[in-house]
Amino acid sequence: SAEGIRAPDFRRIRAGEMPEEAWDAILFVDVLYLIPAPEQERLLRAAARAIAPGGTLLVKEVAHRPRAKALWNRVQETVSVRLFRITAGRRLRFLSPEKHAGWLESEGLEVERVKLDRGYAHPHHLLVARRPPARGA
Repeated sequence: SAEGIRAPDFRRIRAGEMPEEAWDAILFVDVLYLIPAPEQERLLRAAARAIAPGGTLLVKEVAHRPRAKALWNRVQETVSVRLFRITAGRRLRFLSPEKHAGWLESEGLEVERVKLDRGYAHPHHLLVARRPPARGA
């Protein structure tokens, strides 16, 4: 092990909960669209507040644009969620990356928006939200 590098501490918490202490990184991958918009906002804001100075919050989701890709994604997810029940959930709630980014920015994070859909049938996107380092760090 390299000196000065800590081993990562991975924890799985119950649905809807957020860690109480500050975290260097928090990751959401393709889960927000399965919960109501107010709960998406609550979780993202709580996660943003849990990010330590210099830490990063990653949100990988599927956007609602471009329309053709979003339509294809909606069809596929509807079949997965409602027909085959491969994915747990009842309704699909795809919010714009701008909406998610706005909540994170209002909690003091600097947000970079990354489109990941080139070459894919789905409108993947990534938000890389960083808490600025503490002064003097």
